[in-house]
Amino acid sequence: MSTENKIDSKTARRRLSQRREPYWYKLVKGGYVGFRRTADGGNWVVRYRQDKKQRYSSFGDLSEYDPSEQFDQACKQAREWIQSLGVKNKARYKVSDMIEYYADHLRVNNSEKASKEVKGRLKKHVIPELGEKLLTKLTKQDIEKWKKGMVKVSDDPETVRRSKDTTNRILTMLKAGLNLAFSNEVIGTDKAWKHVKPFNDVGEARKVFLDESQSKRLLGKTKGNFHDLIKSALLTGARYSELTKAVVSDLDIQQGTLRLSTKKGKGNKLREWDCVLGNEALSHFKKLAKDKLPNATLHIHDSGEPWGAGYQWRPMQEAIKKAKLPTATTFYALRHTYISRALKHGISVHILAKNCGTSVRMIEKHYGKFMQSDIRDELNKVSMT
Repeated sequence: MSTENKIDSKTARRRLSQRREPYWYKLVKGGYVGFRRTADGGNWVVRYRQDKKQRYSSFGDLSEYDPSEQFDQACKQAREWIQSLGVKNKARYKVSDMIEYYADHLRVNNSEKASKEVKGRLKKHVIPELGEKLLTKLTKQDIEKWKKGMVKVSDDPETVRRSKDTTNRILTMLKAGLNLAFSNEVIGTDKAWKHVKPFNDVGEARKVFLDESQSKRLLGKTKGNFHDLIKSALLTGARYSELTKAVVSDLDIQQGTLRLSTKKGKGNKLREWDCVLGNEALSHFKKLAKDKLPNATLHIHDSGEPWGAGYQWRPMQEAIKKAKLPTATTFYALRHTYISRALKHGISVHILAKNCGTSVRMIEKHYGKFMQSDIRDELNKVSMT
């Protein structure tokens, strides 16, 4: 809908020129709600393409509603009318049609943001596998197969856990859309999805923070190149992928920094920053870089090859067992450990966020309890009475 032809507000509708052809707003694939400007105001209509024919209906001027509510009411009534046509043709109603309808339902009844988020996730994760499935032909086996296909294959249990957690969230959205179709009698039964259960115990992993003695035990139970990798993580708080991608030329000995990078957010954009190294960390990385070419990776596997995705899992599990650390400890726990210790030692959250390639908001969200401890210590230094 162009800015000149908007119909979602009273002011915008008053600016429209009078004409026989309504001004249209797209609701769903093939379905539009329209406003026809007339001399005495206007009236609302809906059109929907079905069986290669355009079908129309009118709702009048909707004057029984406040002007600020008329657009939403028109969308609601148009959607219900389109849905009534869909019931007559439910044999051809696909999962992709359900997603379009559910997204529109959220836009009208919740928010534009909720609609876009759900539609985007379902189109990305559900359409490729189930989009062309007719609702009347959809089976529990179809959904179970899709659910299993969403789980990533990896030796790293954390990678598997996260993919199952994501699958659970998408499954919740999918079932909500299917339940809406069922309640509107587009499909006569919900047996295809009613008994599809989410994965159990895959919520956010418990955060493990190692104390100084635990960190020393971990280092003491590792050796060779894996030992160096563990030490790098404890000295910088960098993620596994960031450390294993870093090359010799990323190390600036004069400035005492290590250039790190990661791909995050929409579009998988590359983000880079300079991690400032303390004296111990700088000395450690200088040893790693010694006698290596500029494009050589700072960390190499004992096989002589670069560290790949998931390569750290097995030696990490062995070291955790030998060091008698909590079973929930992961490589990422070294990042938790670094950030929590830095906060306890009074490092500014802004400096820490910049050095770790994250945001202040994320540190406040996940490490708030350590910051509260600092605040309490500072307050205890001041007499309030």
